[in-house]
Amino acid sequence: MVGRDNSVLSRLKEKSPHVFSIGCICHLANLCVKAGVKALPMKLDDLLVDIFYFFQHGSKRLKDYKEFQDFTEVEEEKILKDCPTRWLSLEKVGNRTLSQLPALKSYFASHEDVEKPGKVKSIHERLQDPMTELVLRFMKYILPIINNFNTVFQADEAKIGCLLPEMDRLLRKFLIKFVQMRHVKAADELRNLNFHNKDLQHGDDMIAIGLDTREVLQDLDVDPDTEKKFFQGVRGFYEAVGGTQDALTDEDESALVQLMQEVEAKEVTAAGNAPKRLEDVPASGGPPVGIKGYFPRQWQAKGSPAGVISPAPACCCLQPAASIGQCFF
Repeated sequence: MVGRDNSVLSRLKEKSPHVFSIGCICHLANLCVKAGVKALPMKLDDLLVDIFYFFQHGSKRLKDYKEFQDFTEVEEEKILKDCPTRWLSLEKVGNRTLSQLPALKSYFASHEDVEKPGKVKSIHERLQDPMTELVLRFMKYILPIINNFNTVFQADEAKIGCLLPEMDRLLRKFLIKFVQMRHVKAADELRNLNFHNKDLQHGDDMIAIGLDTREVLQDLDVDPDTEKKFFQGVRGFYEAVGGTQDALTDEDESALVQLMQEVEAKEVTAAGNAPKRLEDVPASGGPPVGIKGYFPRQWQAKGSPAGVISPAPACCCLQPAASIGQCFF
């Protein structure tokens, strides 16, 4: 369908050279997260899947596990399965495992097969490793950023006008967490910043891992080697996800950037000519200004004086409908 040679896309380009394909942006963002998870110092996804399948078909195991939930005063919640094809599942499954960690540790440590080679011993050793809790807490801190980005584009309507600014915003959010701020500010183009250069990055004492993770790192009294591996994994995660700008192919990126800049320029120009009062809005009910697929900077906002158009963000999809009033999109 979208191959470079003898495909639907290649044939379309023969007729319309400016046509380009960027794929599913949510899928591409999820691939970046998967690459980041692989850079972590433990196979988190394997542990989550092993725990789920251990309890899936064992009613007696679940019954015994509830006793450990009561003993450790952990809320009785189900063990969830991480599904790689469901983009938002890792955060939810990781948070559930973190909340169940005391009960899980106690259960597998007390299991009769804990000394025998096999799944029980393997899960027990990984749960007792302080690296597991550190990684789970780091994931709890960092994954909402990616999931919020993904949620923006999981809508029925086209949001091509939001793609470039949202990608830049996502990249900036990640860069400031591990790259020194002066280098981020000095960069003319964030996507060209060499964030792999360790000289530009924060030290271990400043890199963002979340306050909760930082406190646990001190409370667990982690040995220096484990701490070093953890921060190396965090850097690897940030660098892998920082490759979000590579989600667009080299062939199509310049065309998309040019299109996005044209959209923003038209939208800004149109916003300057926007009607200032409701009676100036066309009777058809359509948008007074702007172009299809992109929302003007001004519209009637709830809570504003009657009949007054209030300033608002460039794209309506960036704000909840309840806070922006009627959307002409």
